[in-house]
Amino acid sequence: MIESFVPNELPNVADNVALDGPNLTQMIAEVVINRGPYNPSQVSTAESDAIDADTGYIYGLPIKMDDNPSCADSLKRVTDSCTGSAYYTDALRIFRLRKPEDVADADIAFDLDYRAGDFLSPLIQIPDMAENLSAHSYGCPNIDPYASSDFLNTSQVDCPDNLRQKLMLAYQLKATTTKRLAQRYARAYGRKPFPTCLDRQAHLQHFIDHVCDYYSDDRNFYEADVWMPPTRRRWDGSNYVEVNGIFVLDTTVRVFYPMEGWPDPGEPLNKGRPIGMRKLAMLAFSPMTPDHNECKVIFAGL
Repeated sequence: MIESFVPNELPNVADNVALDGPNLTQMIAEVVINRGPYNPSQVSTAESDAIDADTGYIYGLPIKMDDNPSCADSLKRVTDSCTGSAYYTDALRIFRLRKPEDVADADIAFDLDYRAGDFLSPLIQIPDMAENLSAHSYGCPNIDPYASSDFLNTSQVDCPDNLRQKLMLAYQLKATTTKRLAQRYARAYGRKPFPTCLDRQAHLQHFIDHVCDYYSDDRNFYEADVWMPPTRRRWDGSNYVEVNGIFVLDTTVRVFYPMEGWPDPGEPLNKGRPIGMRKLAMLAFSPMTPDHNECKVIFAGL
């Protein structure tokens, strides 16, 4: 026999209730394993776990019942929402946009040195114009936005005006960066917001600030043909040590090259020919020979 019953009070219809949701690792598993072609052994979680630890984002991926998106398209929508990209080597991995110049010396993969013959062609600098960069972002998409006629028989008590306006938009959330973009990217302030799968205002703000902080300085791409031996050298602060020389995306390398405007690395690294140094992130590479000893590489950095 029930002696008493106290119902839980539901939130007001106009309140923003923070619902729990999947993190990046869980969302990727849902997209590519539970509903996609991969099995768990083909998906690395180390990278997505690290991104989750750094961001704390939760994701929502609304799909209309009559839509049939591909696994690749769905995965891209998710990874775009954490400034990430997916690539497959020994497993599916995610890497995230970051400033290579902020990577600690101890985390540098290896050194590439013009003086040691590591470059088989000139290192070409290409300005990163970020043509699709926006200083604004959208979150919490409405899969099927309401029209004003949908509220004809609904009272203001049941659905106040502020809630109606949210439900009639394509996205309920919008954020504008608090970071100052470099002058090269000033047009980003006038571009349409970038759509994401993020469902919380704080996460959306963190996302757009992370993107625009990267472009607070003028960015460049660099392209060159590079010698790729199995081992390379890395300066550990006092001596050169041998390290794994295999190219892996999302690694940062230290590049020594006589490029105008690059800072002098100082002694003893500048001994020999005059040289400049930058920390660059490896974005892409493609083998040029059957033995993979020569590769065309694209870097990104200042």
